[in-house]
Amino acid sequence: MGLAWYFRDALIREGEWNTPDLVNLKALASTLNRWKTQGVRPDTIRSMIDYFVEVPGIRRDGWIPWKDFLARRALIASRIDAEPISGPPRSQETSEAENGSLEPSESSWNPEDFDEDSYVSPF
Repeated sequence: MGLAWYFRDALIREGEWNTPDLVNLKALASTLNRWKTQGVRPDTIRSMIDYFVEVPGIRRDGWIPWKDFLARRALIASRIDAEPISGPPRSQETSEAENGSLEPSESSWNPEDFDEDSYVSPF
């Protein structure tokens, strides 16, 4: 849960989001722990968090910060020269995380297949 707290504290420290309930700590911690079991080092995750919080324009208006971070993991990893982190699409991952069911998905989602320029946000 330490990395989830690090994410929350980074948001508060940056001052843009000063409401702690904008982070579902349990769901975020579960996802970050899964990344660690897939071989992503904690210092890489901290670097991704720092990039997400500190770099102007990376966060999207209308998105809940922790969900935006998870949805943009491939982009952030590419910007900090880390290995891409793959997983199920955001809608499946967040609904599983919120329900406490994070079993490995049988379908493989490739973040490189996502066309960010043609994506229209539902917000």
